[in-house]
Amino acid sequence: MMQNKLSINIRKPVNEVFEFTINPANTPHWITSITKEKVNGMPIQVGTIYTNWTKTGETNEYAVSLFEKNKIFRIHFFQRIIIS
Repeated sequence: MMQNKLSINIRKPVNEVFEFTINPANTPHWITSITKEKVNGMPIQVGTIYTNWTKTGETNEYAVSLFEKNKIFRIHFFQRIIIS
């Protein structure tokens, strides 16, 4: 099973960084391969589906599997949408 883990140090309050990270409008600012992202509902919680579009034309969906505000946000690949 493939896993990706990203660790960085940011000199901002945890709540600001957490809110920036979970906001789908901000995703293209910190994941350069993504051009657009949306969610199926707010607030973000376990079960929320993120849909993103990549520079290569792929559309992928990820489900939030673990969420503790200002602590942890985990998503798992849900499905790749192929448009022909």
